[in-house]
Amino acid sequence: MGQDLVHGVPHVTSLQEGQVPHDTKGAQDRLRGGAGPSGSRDETHRVWSLQQQRLEKLVANLVPAMLGGNPSYLLTFLGSYRSFATAQQVLDLLLQRYGCALPSSDEDSGPLHQLKQAMTSILGTWLHQYPEDFHQPPEFPCLKTVLTYIELSMPGSDLKYWVHFLLAELEHLELPDTEDDAPAPEPAGETPLDGAPAPALLPATAPEPEQRDARITDLCVRLLPV
Repeated sequence: MGQDLVHGVPHVTSLQEGQVPHDTKGAQDRLRGGAGPSGSRDETHRVWSLQQQRLEKLVANLVPAMLGGNPSYLLTFLGSYRSFATAQQVLDLLLQRYGCALPSSDEDSGPLHQLKQAMTSILGTWLHQYPEDFHQPPEFPCLKTVLTYIELSMPGSDLKYWVHFLLAELEHLELPDTEDDAPAPEPAGETPLDGAPAPALLPATAPEPEQRDARITDLCVRLLPV
């Protein structure tokens, strides 16, 4: 058993997990000068399959890492996964594995309670530190998926109110600013002496994407505890 770095995140693998069967025929074809179109497709599919398997293992380790008192695994993953996966892919895998829809109750205890605590920590940290991952106008599918999961599995969680608020703020940012689009009225009592109409004031420009993202991040810092 050894420890490998998968996209910068430590991952423990056994010898069997780390082994990849040798493609003898493909190797012989490449030595002859190329595997041809069919061989290229097979190689592309094999690489994609390996990447998908690694992503599934990384996501599967998130809950055990939180239960084992290793939050640095989550922070490292959230800081680097965008180089090889999308937020939708990660969220789908996480909920497929750990997103069982079991409502909370006063009698929750044991493994189920620990699972819900781990999922709350994972989703809360993700929303807090990387809210831009959920900025997917106009439908915001990831944020709405998280909201559905929380309402079904953890209806009393404080995280639900934050998701509702963040969704409302993100949707508001996408609304057109009608006040800025309307022409400004001419200032009273400032008509030029030659009788020409006074020049209209230029409408304010919409905020740049960088300014918009900065507003979202600043909002999260002010409303969520560290």
